[in-house]
Amino acid sequence: MKYYDCPDCGRKNLNSGNFKRHLTIKHGYTEKQWEVAKSNPQPKTEAPLNKAKFDRVFKSVLERTGSAERAKNAALFACSKSAPEPSVEGTILKMDEEQRLVWGWASVVSSGGIPIIDRQGDVIEADTMVKAANKFMEDVRVGKLMHSGDQIGLVVHSLPLTKEIGDSLGVHSDREGWIVAFKVHDDEVWESVKSGQLKAFSIGGKAKRETI
Repeated sequence: MKYYDCPDCGRKNLNSGNFKRHLTIKHGYTEKQWEVAKSNPQPKTEAPLNKAKFDRVFKSVLERTGSAERAKNAALFACSKSAPEPSVEGTILKMDEEQRLVWGWASVVSSGGIPIIDRQGDVIEADTMVKAANKFMEDVRVGKLMHSGDQIGLVVHSLPLTKEIGDSLGVHSDREGWIVAFKVHDDEVWESVKSGQLKAFSIGGKAKRETI
C-alpha cells in the first residue's frame, strides 16, 4: 500500500482512501485536482513503523537470545510486509475418520524464529503458551461448537512444542506452538467436519496483557 503526505497542510502517511477524503473535504479538491495530487510522486512516503509491535518483538527475542542485534532484526522483520502469519493456526491439518480425531495447531507463537503477532496485536511467549496449554488440559479439555452450547468433543492429545522441548525430543519444526488432537463425539458436527463445512477449530481463553 502506498502512503501520501498532504501537499497543503503537511499531514503525513495517509493511505489512498484517506488521502482523497482529506483533500476533498478539508481542502476542497476537485476530482481532477485529487488525481493530479495522487499521481505526484513527491508526497508519497513509506508506512510508519509500528513502534508498539517493534517493542514487543524486540523484548521477546532479546529475553530469549540475549542478542540485541538479533532482537532488532527480528522486530524489523515482524513489522515488515514479509513477516510470517499464523496461517495454519486453527486449521485442521489431519483427520482420522475411524477414531473421529482432528489434528492441528491450536496456537502458533513463532515461525522461523520470529515471534508471531496475533490478531489482537500481542506476542505470546513460548513459556506462557506452555503454561496455558497445561492449565487447559488440567481444568477444561472440553470442546463446544463455536464456543457455546453443549459439549461436542474433547481434546485428547496435547503437545506444546517449543524449541527447547523439540530439541530435547529430537523433534524439529520451524514453528513453536501448541499441537492438539480433538475427538468429535457429536454425530452432526462430525459430518460437518468430513464434508469440509467445518475446516478449523479454535481454543478460547483469557489473558492479562502486559504493557511494554
